[in-house]
Amino acid sequence: MVEVVADGKRDVLEWRLIRVALDALRIENQQLRDALAHVHGQLRAARTDLGVEEVS
Repeated sequence: MVEVVADGKRDVLEWRLIRVALDALRIENQQLRDALAHVHGQLRAARTDLGVEEVS
């Protein structure tokens, strides 16, 4: 019985660690998306300034 309880607690801790890791990845993903959007906006502005048309 003690072994089962210990395994259950370990499972709970593992899931908590997984959730923390997933949250960190979501935050990092959002930061990368924000940075990409910012750079894309700067690139579009530079192309407009130079009179260069965007290629699809």
